[in-house]
Amino acid sequence: MGLPIALLELTLEQLEKTNNLNAACWFSQQIINL
Repeated sequence: MGLPIALLELTLEQLEKTNNLNAACWFSQQIINL
């Protein structure tokens, strides 16, 4: 994995706040690919 869970959660929170769905989808896809 490499990245701490807290960092991932924080990043997802920021994505939700900005309603950046494309970035959120991309980010989620990267996590799945790990």
